[in-house]
Amino acid sequence: MVARAPIAAGAVAARRRHSIGGLDGWRVRALAPLVAVVVLSLLAAAPLFRGGMIPGHDANEHVTRTAEFARALAAGVWWPWWAPNLGHGYGEPIFLFNPPLFYMLAAVPTLVGVPLVASVNLATALLLVVAGLGMYAWTAPRFGRAGAAVAAVAYAWAPYVLLDVYIRQALTELTAVCILPWALWGITRAGRAPGPRAVATGGLVVGLLLLASTPATLVAAPALLGQVVALVDRRRPWPFAAGLAALAVGVLLAAVFWVPAAAERHLLHFERLLNGRVAYTDSFLEPVRLVSPYWGPGVNRRGPDERLMGFGLGEAQLALALTGLAMFALRRPDGEIRRQALLAGGLVVVGAAMTLKLSAPIWQVLPPLHFLQFPWRFLLLPALGCAALAALPTALLARSRPRAGAVLAAACIGLLVIGGWRRAQPPAEPIPYPEERFSAAAVASRERGRGTVQEYETIWTVDRPDDPPSARAAVVSGPAALTELTATAHEQRFSVATARPARVRLNTYYFPGWRVMVDGRERPIEWDNPAGLIEFGVEAGESLIVARFEATPARWLGGGLSLVGLMLVIVLLARPAHGRWRTGG
Repeated sequence: MVARAPIAAGAVAARRRHSIGGLDGWRVRALAPLVAVVVLSLLAAAPLFRGGMIPGHDANEHVTRTAEFARALAAGVWWPWWAPNLGHGYGEPIFLFNPPLFYMLAAVPTLVGVPLVASVNLATALLLVVAGLGMYAWTAPRFGRAGAAVAAVAYAWAPYVLLDVYIRQALTELTAVCILPWALWGITRAGRAPGPRAVATGGLVVGLLLLASTPATLVAAPALLGQVVALVDRRRPWPFAAGLAALAVGVLLAAVFWVPAAAERHLLHFERLLNGRVAYTDSFLEPVRLVSPYWGPGVNRRGPDERLMGFGLGEAQLALALTGLAMFALRRPDGEIRRQALLAGGLVVVGAAMTLKLSAPIWQVLPPLHFLQFPWRFLLLPALGCAALAALPTALLARSRPRAGAVLAAACIGLLVIGGWRRAQPPAEPIPYPEERFSAAAVASRERGRGTVQEYETIWTVDRPDDPPSARAAVVSGPAALTELTATAHEQRFSVATARPARVRLNTYYFPGWRVMVDGRERPIEWDNPAGLIEFGVEAGESLIVARFEATPARWLGGGLSLVGLMLVIVLLARPAHGRWRTGG
């Protein structure tokens, strides 16, 4: 006991010498890269804090949808399906078919008084931080902290990510882009330490990805499946099985969205996405554009137009990725770092190839790809792969020379920020829009933004009304006095007084799920008028009309599956830590 005292005292003294501001040195070394990633991700988001709406291609569309989603939440509709003021004021089931995650993130701050546009910008900035931290979490176990910091900055400052923020304002796709590294981390974690908690965590982040953007999830499928395949080990089957289980749990959790979206999509005009200007055959990239430094807010069509958008993978990202591949070929590292590098390289090759015309036969034989509209959406995969490969020089050097690796990481990060600076800017100053522009009445009074081809119009609408409705309901035949009582996203209430039977029309497009109750009794509805609006009859006397948008069998099924998935996650998370599944070997 006495002999140990000097050793213990020496250990305490050494620990004090390595403490900085009360934190142990190892903690500082662990936190410093994370702090750097957060700060630099926020730096990429700096223009979002200037106030006003970023003048991107789809900005007005997403802010308008967020306003509708926020109004539904404020009315107590916790999972909105219907947007009553879209469709020129006649309503659309847009949230049944457009994943809701971004609108959730952006709408919640408005409930506590944050202005709408500021809420959208705040959610966008948060997503960039999420992207950086997710990339760090995914790559750190293989590339170390210094290498992971480089990968995180390379991704948060990737041209395609910044294109979604400042040029396209494709905010639902951006949500998926930023969550994807976390989904890969979740699958990897489930495979590295197979166990119930790891599978549950992986399933949660995969589920979030599926609730972010349908097109981006389709594009991300090769990355998710590639990460599962990277877990294959003939001596240890459990990692591969755990990765698949995480994917399955994520699909189950997101069933509340994808089941009704898949079952009811034929009731809208999504085929319009394939017509005319948005045909995928016109949007393949020329190979030179993948390495071009050009950056601009132009159009996306294929051809020599100098106003084309910039689709280069980034000079700094490409230079570091190529350097990393050269070092990888010379040193030939084994183990997990090798698998990570091969997966990243595969994503670059597959993603880049799918943007070029040489991939046209694949697009022809896979009709679901047609609804992506633009082959360059696959640039998400090279952005992810290049960011991971950009970490290779630092990761390989730091294995033998940690201090030199840290210096190289700082230099690489500086190169990435300098190279991406001009891209981390909007094409014009943010536009200050008053809140009134996105009020219910203002949204109903104007046609849809340019981010749509009326694909959310129902199949029962033959002749779309030219003007927005002057009231939510009207008497079609018979003398009656109609008074609107309340109206929310999913419910409308009216009182009607008539001396004899009358017919009432709701200025709402029919879609399965709408039910009409007159004095508590369900009334048959019809929609055979040219606009496809809801009509029904009322008896003589005074009556209370209640119209509700409710769940259909497909929506009940999706919700039930997600509830099962949520219960499964709770059970898995509740298992004790020592209950890890055996991996063998």
